[in-house]
Amino acid sequence: MKSLVFNFSNNDLVKKSIFFGLAFAHFITSYYWLKGKNWEKFSTENFKIFCYPVFKNCHEFVFDNVLPFKIIYITYMILSLGCLLIIILDKKKISFYMIFLLTLMKTVLLLSRYNFMGNYHTMHLTLSYITLLSFGSINFYRLTLILQYVFAGLLKTNIEWMAGAALVSYSHYLLKGFWNSLSLSYVIVLELILVWGLLSKNNYIRYLTLAQLIIFHLYSVLIVGFYYPLIMTGLLIPVVFIEFTNYEKIDLSKFKFNWFKFPAIGFVILIIFWNLSTKFYNIDTAMDGNVRYLTLNMLDAKLRCQSSLYEEQKDGTIVAIEIPRLATYLRIHCDALVFETFLKRLCIKNPDKKFMFYLESTRTTDKDYTLVRDYKNVCKEI
Repeated sequence: MKSLVFNFSNNDLVKKSIFFGLAFAHFITSYYWLKGKNWEKFSTENFKIFCYPVFKNCHEFVFDNVLPFKIIYITYMILSLGCLLIIILDKKKISFYMIFLLTLMKTVLLLSRYNFMGNYHTMHLTLSYITLLSFGSINFYRLTLILQYVFAGLLKTNIEWMAGAALVSYSHYLLKGFWNSLSLSYVIVLELILVWGLLSKNNYIRYLTLAQLIIFHLYSVLIVGFYYPLIMTGLLIPVVFIEFTNYEKIDLSKFKFNWFKFPAIGFVILIIFWNLSTKFYNIDTAMDGNVRYLTLNMLDAKLRCQSSLYEEQKDGTIVAIEIPRLATYLRIHCDALVFETFLKRLCIKNPDKKFMFYLESTRTTDKDYTLVRDYKNVCKEI
């Protein structure tokens, strides 16, 4: 087993770089989660709690004292820092199990609340699991990283991205007008086609591809802030180190199947199917978290929505109820999952009342709204 666990590459620097990059991304995650005081999402006083379909009753998992959760988040940061130190000290066996523990912790914390969802988390965890399942194969890692870019590129093949409507703000852009539109088209080409240059036998093609990805993420700081680019910095660290060591190309002619590779192969097939599955729905998946919540979804669309909540009194009269501002995060503020968790908590507090809820959404480039949710009796249907 030992030879399998540590069969990362023929180069020790590449061995360290894979785990170091993943651990760095864990540290960045822990920093931003602590900065955002994520433990407050477990407080009984917090009504802004949103749940994944896989844990749809997460709103019941709340406590008067959230100190233990604060300690968990602090522990997560300490472990990520410790893992970085262990990797630097070349403790390979311990680092493998540390990455496993950190990946498990992040998965549980992420799935505990829909509030914490993010494209960067999906990419980080996907690469963490492929590293663990393949026992650190650099080729599996590199191929999975490329697939993440391809899936992100597929999301951008729409009018929102091409017109710049899916972006958060133009105020800090270096490129304006025609050049901005050209850069948006270039990103699609980069993520769908040019990114495969990381597998090229030609040194200059690999260098040029990597340089373009680095410039892309540096520029993205102006659009999405530092968090996502820093996560991607960690995920690109192994690719950068490969170029400073003996390059290892993927040669399918020399590929030999064995049962130890089966979990990694199965996982790659799974993430391909999972990310492409949203294409088979007859609804706009950007509007509904139930069909896209575990796929890549950053900047897939900017939505507008109209929601209405009513209560039917005992005498039959209908009274409108104001819905408080729930999600401030642009990518989920119109998501049905956000409203549904709020409605479930409302029903728990008022089990004998009858509520009606309607949600309509539209992309900012469209005029017509689409009915996303229509509950005639919320507490019985939800």
